[in-house]
Amino acid sequence: MTARDVDVSKLRPRSRSRLERDFGLVVGVDHYPRFHSLEGAAADAIAFHAWMCDPDGGGVAIEHACLITSTPEPPRPLQDHVDEQVVELVQAADALGGARRLYVYFSGHGAMCIDGDYDDVALLLAKWSPTLARLALSSNRYCSALGGLGLFEEVAMFLDCCRTTVVDAVGLPPTFTCRPASRGSPGRAFIAYATEAGRPAFERPQEGVWHGTFTRRLLWILKRSPQGIEAAALKEALERELREDAVQRAHVVNGLAAGSTFGRRGVMPTLQVKPDDEWEAVIELFDGMGQLVASHRPSEGTWTLPLAVGLYKLTYGVGGERWKDLVDHGRTGPTTLLDFRPKLSEPIVRVWSAAAADRWIPDPDRMQVFTLADEPVYIGSSPECTIRAEGTEHSCDSRIRLEDGCYVIEDLGGRPGTLFHGRVRHLRDSTFSADGERIRIKLLRDGDLFRCGDLRLMVGRVADSNEHLALGRAGHSALAIQPQIAIGRLSLLCNRDVAVSVYDASGALRGRGEGGLEARLPHGLYRIETELFDRVRSRVIEFDGDMSCLEEGPEFSTPAVVIWGGLGSHRPAAHTYSFESTTTPLGAAPQTSRLLVFLRPRGTARPSYPLPGEPVSIHDKDGHLLAELSPLTSHVSNGSSLPGLWFVAFSCAVAPGTYCLRASGSRRSVAITVPAGYAARVFIADVGVVRLDDMRVSLAPTSARLYDHAAIARTMEGVIAALGSPGRRLSSFARTLLRTSVPADLCFSIAAAHVLGRTDRAALEEVLRALAPYADVPDVAILQHASAPRAPDVALTLTTPPLLRASLQLAMTHPAFDLRGVSVESALSRAACRGYTDSIWCTWSHNEGDERWIAPTVAELRRDETDVVALGRRLGIPPRRVQQALDELDAGPSDA
Repeated sequence: MTARDVDVSKLRPRSRSRLERDFGLVVGVDHYPRFHSLEGAAADAIAFHAWMCDPDGGGVAIEHACLITSTPEPPRPLQDHVDEQVVELVQAADALGGARRLYVYFSGHGAMCIDGDYDDVALLLAKWSPTLARLALSSNRYCSALGGLGLFEEVAMFLDCCRTTVVDAVGLPPTFTCRPASRGSPGRAFIAYATEAGRPAFERPQEGVWHGTFTRRLLWILKRSPQGIEAAALKEALERELREDAVQRAHVVNGLAAGSTFGRRGVMPTLQVKPDDEWEAVIELFDGMGQLVASHRPSEGTWTLPLAVGLYKLTYGVGGERWKDLVDHGRTGPTTLLDFRPKLSEPIVRVWSAAAADRWIPDPDRMQVFTLADEPVYIGSSPECTIRAEGTEHSCDSRIRLEDGCYVIEDLGGRPGTLFHGRVRHLRDSTFSADGERIRIKLLRDGDLFRCGDLRLMVGRVADSNEHLALGRAGHSALAIQPQIAIGRLSLLCNRDVAVSVYDASGALRGRGEGGLEARLPHGLYRIETELFDRVRSRVIEFDGDMSCLEEGPEFSTPAVVIWGGLGSHRPAAHTYSFESTTTPLGAAPQTSRLLVFLRPRGTARPSYPLPGEPVSIHDKDGHLLAELSPLTSHVSNGSSLPGLWFVAFSCAVAPGTYCLRASGSRRSVAITVPAGYAARVFIADVGVVRLDDMRVSLAPTSARLYDHAAIARTMEGVIAALGSPGRRLSSFARTLLRTSVPADLCFSIAAAHVLGRTDRAALEEVLRALAPYADVPDVAILQHASAPRAPDVALTLTTPPLLRASLQLAMTHPAFDLRGVSVESALSRAACRGYTDSIWCTWSHNEGDERWIAPTVAELRRDETDVVALGRRLGIPPRRVQQALDELDAGPSDA
């Protein structure tokens, strides 16, 4: 992406009508000398500023638009640079007697404010660093201050930045104090976040230029709307279309009045069709309701036409045979290209069977005999090659030779054959048999594809023969003439964990459900989207009557072996080691609990590294080594006993208590507390690095079989997705399971309780009552103590790290907890001070050096706060560790 199509220095003067009295502040920060610099934030800011100032875009007068981009030396912008520009805009708006809208755009690093609401984003400025955490702007406080001036009817904020908790950041309020003379009512707000709370945002290269995923999609939506787009429609489009990105989902808060729009005049995207010159019939384009939009003759070459965003059907063919393509037009870019021409790359001749079109044996240096029952054969590009097909009803002998730069096929042995695709010319007379065309000699040029019975030949320069085969066979179905049905019943059935949505050709939502839906709809084109745990899959259908179909959810991978699809082969092994021990018991008798650690590589291919990919050990809560995962203590499968399976299984009886799992290479530890009579089953992906950040844990009764709670294991994936996004809620099926399954898996119930605590107090209390017998699990004790009424002097003694990070944050920040007795050397203190924030699990580093951030941060914050308890809650660490940092700061260099 380059600077946009408009040169803002040459824009025409703006009129002063009320609708055009808009203002804009655009900030893009690429350079972070003390943090990780970005590649595309400044380019995004320039692109948004160009659209905002375009007369056909945002229509903001150039003198009312401020663009701030970062510089590395000196590091800018800082807060005073931003606020000075804000004051200038406010004064200009006040001089006009008020303004309609203020655009605020920010692209750069961001994080959730550690001292604000979950929707408050700290916008990190150029000098920000983990030790200077206050060099950031609070999105909520700026939005409130600007809207509260009474100058702007609307404040529209677009924030292309992360909202994670990976770094601790403090967003500051604005420093300006303006008293406008033309003060009115507080303005309405529109806030578009690039991602959901707790999630990262991403930038990616496109044609060598980096841009944020959110900004690229935002600008395309704004530019493709011919008459502008209403705020409600912009919210819906951003949230829906970014859902297709598996790692990023926009979140938009729309507080604008109905009818409020963005943009003035956009440009419709272009549909470009490049037909095959063998097509004879007219190409026809139909809209989503089956009405003819336009037609085109293939002999006229490339077909280009501007077309509104939506779903369309393209029909074409040769002679009396017709095919169709369903086109999802305009959603991904300004041009939708349908190229049906043969692709060219290198001169080859290829032969394959219809039963295995995607399998090849490359051998360009020798000729081979080809039998239809065998694997397809690459026969080379020598001037003369012979093909013989045997073992079929009809024999097929032929010779391919090079003549005048073209391949000539001679004598196909009387087999019936038909033209499949491509440009074919007859060199000599052809003879015909009673059962079809008998081809003696045909000449095929580069890119030609030919079929004779079950034998297919691809000759010339072909980039992807499978693509040609799909175009000719699988991708295009024959058109059937059916009576028009005005209204029909669409019934979609999918897995209960899958959410399904139906959109019409214009993009309007026509139905949504979990596990399936039924809807009565007019015939036409519809997009079906299925969503599973943050993954989205979409397809376009032609609905011309009653229809019932089974929808598959998106592909999804998980370390758990009781999830559906793809991982079933590991279930027997995991089930076996749920009860069988691989080593002696751990802990003092009685060992009434169990521990299973099951590691497996991603996918089914044999890993290129030994298992486990790094040293893995088990310790007690004080750090003493209890066992190591090795062939002496674990079953290590290299695929010899169970072909195709590779895994490590550590299993034994243990005494009830807390066990720390440590991966040495990734320097991560996690604590798992196992109550009496329960089994901790830990499933981990091994990719050369043991992924403790993405593990799955089940706390189930020791007598429970692995197969007994498959529904809980599947539903746990949705709970994990919800726990990682503060704006999400539990699915209806998860709520149903909680009514009867709390003791069946304590980990599932604890995670679900954290999600319920956001919005449903009554449901949370019901779950906590069921969890009451398991108060020896730290997560349960923390939830119980934070939720139950208590006397002011009752304090909970914490010494053991919880399993979930949400539990740790609750304990470290909730005023109900008195942490003054937590030792600096305890595992709980290490988990809080060295914790990783990239996972829902409470994992921490076992490297003391990862506490170096504490002293400079305390030095910065103690200027405003001197109470160690308050500082500890603000930083999420025990007060004794704060006091230790203060003592080190006050000791001086000589004493230190």
